[in-house]
Amino acid sequence: MNLTIRIRMPKDRSKLAMIEAVGPDGEILEGFDPPQSCLCLSDQEMATKHGNPSRDPLRPFGDACPGFYWVTVIPPAQNTHSYGSLRRLLLTPLSGPCVQAEANGRTGEEIHEGDENPYYTQWNFLRPTYGCVRVRQATLKGLLALIDKYSPGQVSADLTEAA
Repeated sequence: MNLTIRIRMPKDRSKLAMIEAVGPDGEILEGFDPPQSCLCLSDQEMATKHGNPSRDPLRPFGDACPGFYWVTVIPPAQNTHSYGSLRRLLLTPLSGPCVQAEANGRTGEEIHEGDENPYYTQWNFLRPTYGCVRVRQATLKGLLALIDKYSPGQVSADLTEAA
């Protein structure tokens, strides 16, 4: 079965995005109706430190970049503060602006969790990343369960900008 992770990002990445899992017939899969919130905002300090103070999605350390991606499940990272304790979803650009971003040197975009911060109430306790999509642990558990349930099959991610 083919599974698509659909993320609708506001142009203003300081606002929460919405993530859902969609089956091959366009149906929203269990656990994602209604869609879950996620954060596609890059950490301003890190982006500035790496020469991208505008957090341009087409450049390294920018906000999450729109496009269509192939998804690969990868092992948990050792840095559980930043990436959480669960497996992560590596996004490989296939089409759209993310292909240009990759040509500009942007690599390693993922969907992952990480420690929540009670300071960030405006983002449902999610912290900015270094250019990835951060989700709550329960959301990532749900995505991983769907991927495991419907494997083998193709898993893709469609990140689009809403008006």
